[in-house]
Amino acid sequence: MKYEISDTLYKQIEDLTGVDYNRIGKDIPVENIESIIEDLIYEIHNRDEQIEEIKEDIKDNYRQLTPSQLTGVSEFGNEINF
Repeated sequence: MKYEISDTLYKQIEDLTGVDYNRIGKDIPVENIESIIEDLIYEIHNRDEQIEEIKEDIKDNYRQLTPSQLTGVSEFGNEINF
């Protein structure tokens, strides 16, 4: 049994997972649908982890600057040297 899948959707899946799922024309074997779902779930989990790592990196390594630090001028009009 085969399942019809659009070119756009198949290309997106292929780009996200890096896997060729033996598409024949517009059809893909139904057995491969489970593999596609598993691979997409893995990619979601992997990207969630990357996002959390980036958030943690930002939290640990960057500090918020005050407006005076951004402009180089203090609230009293004096120039600030970094």
